[in-house]
Order: sequence, then structure tokens, then C-alpha cells
Amino acid sequence: MANRPNRRITPALLQADLDSYAALQAIESYAPANGKCELGALATLKQKMETRQTTETQAAGARDAAAETEWEFHDTINLAKTQVEAQFGPDSDQLQSLGRKK
Repeated sequence: MANRPNRRITPALLQADLDSYAALQAIESYAPANGKCELGALATLKQKMETRQTTETQAAGARDAAAETEWEFHDTINLAKTQVEAQFGPDSDQLQSLGRKK
């Protein structure tokens, strides 16, 4: 993952990642080969991001930590999309549910 903790993810891109996360939760047979993309790991990372965003709101100095975790969440969601494509194929409904085209 690229080192870019000072540049924030746009709200639209972050919302797209959250939408993809929600779609991943609905894929019953999702079983990624990369453990970092497992739903439990993503849930933990999402909680970490949300906690840092809250901390950021409460303390201006936490901005960089929140940005870093947003990028980590974004990069991991992209890895999960790749895992879904590998598991279900490029023309699958599961991949389309994550916002990618068939």
C-alpha cells in the first residue's frame, strides 16, 4: 500500500468503500484467500477508522491518524474486491455488487 497518510480520501470514495463493505457482508460464500480481506479483519479495520475519525473530530491533532486509516481501509477494500473477482470471476454478480462492472 502506498504511503500517503496526509492526503484525505474524498467523501465520495470513502462512501463507495463503505458501500462495498456492506455488499461484502451480504456475500454468504465470500472466502478470501488473503486473510486481511476477511470480514472480521475488515470490521476491525472499519471500527479503527471510525474511532480515529471520532478522535479527529474531538482533537485536531488526530487528522493524520484518521487519514492513514482511511487509506488503509480503502486499500484493503480494493484487495477484497480483487479477492471476490478471483473467487467468483470477473462477470459475477458478487463482483458487480461491489461496484465493479461485469
